[in-house]
Amino acid sequence: MSGRVQSKEKELAPPIFLFGEYELRLPLGFDPTNREQFFRVCQANQPLGLERTPEGRLSVTMPTGGRAGNRNSELNYQLMAWNRQRRSGYVFDSNTGFELPNGAMRAPDVAWVSKPRMDTVPEVQREKFLPLIYRPGAAMVELDNPTTLDCSSELPGFLLELEPIFNPQI
Repeated sequence: MSGRVQSKEKELAPPIFLFGEYELRLPLGFDPTNREQFFRVCQANQPLGLERTPEGRLSVTMPTGGRAGNRNSELNYQLMAWNRQRRSGYVFDSNTGFELPNGAMRAPDVAWVSKPRMDTVPEVQREKFLPLIYRPGAAMVELDNPTTLDCSSELPGFLLELEPIFNPQI
């Protein structure tokens, strides 16, 4: 028998990309459009956050600073408090990945999903990225320096107070 034999370890050695003190490890042959491979890579590379475009392009998000973390906590607090009163859905933080119909995977700062909508997600998929999208078909809306955001068209009775988000006390 002739030919060169490569060791299994060398075959599987992952390329490494450095981001400050963090290393991004991608296995050889990694296909970012493969949802199972992408999920495993995301889990293996915590605390880095990874998002994916519909074309399979990756973007890396780093841990936030104090003010951004405080803003995200305020967003989650307000939405969670509203949801606790109504018990009509589930609140997700910025570490939750959502698989969009176009193939992208995004992690919004905060998300809410109604109970009926969440019931469409198979139990086994709930441990992975959630295959859901927010406000299908709705146009983007830009606001000019509001103090509150009335979300009642999608979330009845929810008024987001923006002052503690845009002007944190820390």
